[in-house]
Amino acid sequence: MGLAVSLEVRPARSEDAPAIAAVHILTWQVAYRGLIADEVLDGLDVEDREARWRRTFADGDYDCWVAVEDDLVVGFISVGSYRGDEPWGEVYAIYVHPDWWGAGAGPQLW
Repeated sequence: MGLAVSLEVRPARSEDAPAIAAVHILTWQVAYRGLIADEVLDGLDVEDREARWRRTFADGDYDCWVAVEDDLVVGFISVGSYRGDEPWGEVYAIYVHPDWWGAGAGPQLW
């Protein structure tokens, strides 16, 4: 694990979709093990999640930013308009690769 001070936070690009999907799935599998059935977590599909992210980038419905060290995506945050009736913004997701938990990537994304 690298030091959080070396992280770059930048807008996500469509070519980041595979890395974002991998972080998304692995984080679920580690964080929710014991809370969600193993067969559900083990059945999560990185290729399916990558396809969803590619659609998200193509649609432009909301913004996504990534935390990167040496071209390695270690986390992401997705934000957009509040889905309720108020004119606010909303954080839809924030995930950091388990190897980077506690290294400061989450606050930097926030």
